[in-house]
Amino acid sequence: MTTSRNNPCLFVLLTVLSAPLCAATDSAPANDSTRDTALILADQQKMEALINEIETRDGPFAEALGEIYLGLGNNLVEQAEYDKAMTVFDTALQHVRIRDGLHNPRQLPILEQLIDTSLQLQQWETTDTYVHLFWRVARQHYPPGAPERLLALQQLSLWQEQAAATGRLPGSIAALRDTAAVYEVEIRTLTDSSGATLANRQLARLKLDYAAVQFALADLTSNRPLSDFDGGSRPTTKQQVCQYVPLPNGGSRRVCDYVDVPNVDFYLGQTARRDMEIKGYLGNMQRAIKSSYELLQVYADAFTAEDIALLSRIQKLTGDYNDFSESFRD
Repeated sequence: MTTSRNNPCLFVLLTVLSAPLCAATDSAPANDSTRDTALILADQQKMEALINEIETRDGPFAEALGEIYLGLGNNLVEQAEYDKAMTVFDTALQHVRIRDGLHNPRQLPILEQLIDTSLQLQQWETTDTYVHLFWRVARQHYPPGAPERLLALQQLSLWQEQAAATGRLPGSIAALRDTAAVYEVEIRTLTDSSGATLANRQLARLKLDYAAVQFALADLTSNRPLSDFDGGSRPTTKQQVCQYVPLPNGGSRRVCDYVDVPNVDFYLGQTARRDMEIKGYLGNMQRAIKSSYELLQVYADAFTAEDIALLSRIQKLTGDYNDFSESFRD
């Protein structure tokens, strides 16, 4: 099975987004390359000359250009020329998308570099754009349950969690809720598409990722100001009420109307509304953990290293759930 460790693109992306976001500074982070500057510049000049040669001979969309642009961008990153590197990586991305199609996986290594470099430049909206594009490409190319698709969705949720926790992007909590809904669709799709036990590991992993998202939402919600949980402005709301009216011929006709009913949310305090939202996330988390554990029991007679890793994650998430629930009750 493909994993992040034998898929360099996805493994590096996971590493980038798992690390703390770059702290705001007056300048870009210093480059830690140990290569001689003269060699780096010489490589840059060779790649620029090669690009000109290939474009002149084979045109602007020659197949070899994508890899050379990627190499040139990496060279510029090595020189801490992040703005120039972003331009080159974007050129490489457009080259691959025009030549090979909008959803071709060849663009994933380029998107990885665009994400990494935009983080270095603290261009949070740009990072958000490319993380979403990475997920869309993976979703279009890889089937439900594929490791590459699972990892891409995990990166999206991890980025949104970090953006929300640090306040880098407005609306990140709402975006993370939307991603939780995407997880629910992925879970249903994988459940419906295969009844074979071979899908159990993928489902277990997907549900554990979903549980982690629910935990993040619970934690983020607990830290939001109570003013975010004001009730509606109206003590009543409209609700459709239907009844069957008898007809002279002995039949009946369904008649519906909208009537005013109490708006329960209006009467709840801010704390109660917040706590109800948190309980909903914790309930989803608990059910996902339990379901993941049950899915893995089919392998109980011969657990693999992957199964043991998933069980360890179940143990950690269970601990997170118990600790948070205890503090929440207090």
